[in-house]
Amino acid sequence: MKKKDGLWLGFKVAVTFLTIFFSLTTVWGEALEKDVDAGFEPNKEALPLEKLAHKNALALLSPYLVQKPLRPSIYVPFIQHIGIRLHWLRWLQPFFLKGHKYYQLGVDFHFSNDVQLFVNGGYASYSPKNVANDDTLKYPSKGRYLVGSLEYVWSLNHLTNAYFGIGYGYSSFELIVTDVKTTIPQQLMAHFIKINFASELKLITNSNLYGGLSFELARLMHDEKNDLGSHYIIPGYGAVENKINFSLIPYVKWRVSFLEKKINP
Repeated sequence: MKKKDGLWLGFKVAVTFLTIFFSLTTVWGEALEKDVDAGFEPNKEALPLEKLAHKNALALLSPYLVQKPLRPSIYVPFIQHIGIRLHWLRWLQPFFLKGHKYYQLGVDFHFSNDVQLFVNGGYASYSPKNVANDDTLKYPSKGRYLVGSLEYVWSLNHLTNAYFGIGYGYSSFELIVTDVKTTIPQQLMAHFIKINFASELKLITNSNLYGGLSFELARLMHDEKNDLGSHYIIPGYGAVENKINFSLIPYVKWRVSFLEKKINP
């Protein structure tokens, strides 16, 4: 009972205090309106709210808040660099290898964590001779190919990069068997894997132009059966009679960096 009486007494005191406060506020407001209507401008310094109110309420709360430094997040794009490779030596093959044409381009997509996807493809045309038939039969082959490789990148310094990767290749080509009387075209497909090592160096310090050298090992996985044995060349792979083909390919590359553009606009 005593607890309830104490609560009731406190409630009555609070109601009485609020009643007196609102009565004084109303009377003061009416008096202020009369003074304004009579042309009197009140002194703002004398107003109780002006004296008591704090200009920065957050400053009063700052001791009770945990302050944390605001750190802007660093933007890292999913694809950081794109490089376009031109295998220039293969484009020059028609000038010193008669009957051979080879056109190849490559694009590498550099992701975060030093991993990149390298895709290269092209068109090739060969005219080798079948030595077993006294050079009377020619087995020309021509077609397109595409190779995709997943590579790991070592950035040795700001000028030099090295790569190691493994990839899968596909070739769709045509063989044409000709002799004095007949011409027999055959449409074939082949699948192969490639392991490649490469290194490159920035040719000009303040540019995106690189020069590099790639060493590739290729192994034939599947080739459609035909009547020519192994006396022909598969575009993108090489001579069928070799179980493993290797090639050394110089190239130039132009790189576009999305990371540098974001950090240094």
